[in-house]
Amino acid sequence: MRYWHLLVLEEDNNMAFKPVARSVLLDKVAALVTDKFPKKIAPLVNTFVTQLYSGITDYDLHHRSHGDVYGAAINLWQAFATRTDASPYVRVYNPELARHGWQSPHTLVEVICTDAPFLVDSVRMVLSRMGITAHLMLHQPLQVQRDLEGELHVIQPREQANPGQMLETAFLIEIDRQADNDTREALQVELLSVVEEVQLVVADWQPMAERLAAVVAELPAQVSGAHTDEDSAQVNETLAFLNWWPSINLPLWAIVVIACKARATTNSYCLSWTAA
Repeated sequence: MRYWHLLVLEEDNNMAFKPVARSVLLDKVAALVTDKFPKKIAPLVNTFVTQLYSGITDYDLHHRSHGDVYGAAINLWQAFATRTDASPYVRVYNPELARHGWQSPHTLVEVICTDAPFLVDSVRMVLSRMGITAHLMLHQPLQVQRDLEGELHVIQPREQANPGQMLETAFLIEIDRQADNDTREALQVELLSVVEEVQLVVADWQPMAERLAAVVAELPAQVSGAHTDEDSAQVNETLAFLNWWPSINLPLWAIVVIACKARATTNSYCLSWTAA
């Protein structure tokens, strides 16, 4: 009984100290940014670092040094600070103290792109397909303002974010150590391809949804001459399906063009479906 009592006290003390340790570590990271960056840009870098680590758990911060937390964030910042176009950026590397200023027993993956649905799941599926375990995955959408050269000037605080403004997202992922350079390059190529495909699908989503709405609106007029109960049932089923699809918020991979043709031998109609 005495052992159990001590165990509970120890657990309670750990729970009480974790937020303090977290705050101290991140404060040290902020102090490093202030010390190493020019006064004009340090607040912007600290905003980036703060938002990047806002979702990290106490468990994931445990046993990390503030120098390594700083190093991981600043390596990602260097790519995020200037983006000359909206093309996705993917980097897979093994941090080395002499080369990168910090080190890790894991391989690091950085992804920067325009924010879109399905990104997190798509990245996870790539790692799973390649048999790679993610030990940490930070994913932070950011509302930013850049100049014409792509240089970052503002990161909006979350409470001031404009819901209608486009977001950029940054991933910082720790995975199993990949010692083989070919494996790292293959992962980088695969992630870049998947991110590009996701963004292509999402970009086409709204125009295709509008085209689908137009098809649905045209269909009743096309089949207004249906004469049999079977024809009417087929039309109603088709309309019900096409009206249901947008409600589930899944991407459209193709538009189905519906043609209504009169059967030559019967006084009825048939519907044909063609991907367009």
